[in-house]
Amino acid sequence: MCGTPLAFMPTDQTKTEITVGSLDQPIALAPVEQIGIESRLPWTSTLLELPAKKRHKKIMLYQSISSIISIPITK
Repeated sequence: MCGTPLAFMPTDQTKTEITVGSLDQPIALAPVEQIGIESRLPWTSTLLELPAKKRHKKIMLYQSISSIISIPITK
C-alpha cells in the first residue's frame, strides 16, 4: 500500500470526495469539478490539442504478462 487516501470528506463539506484512480470502472463516472487548480501545470489545458495515438502493442503485451508473472526483486 502506498498510503494514498482513496476517499475523504473535508470537515467543512457534506459530500465525500473519491479519487478516480480508486474506481474499478472510472469510465462510469464523469468528473463534476476540478480541485487544486492552483498547482495545475500550465500546459494541461492543451493536452486535447496534441496528436493522440494508442499504446504500443509491445507495452500492452508487457503489461499483460507482468500482471501474470511476478518476479521477486532482490537486493
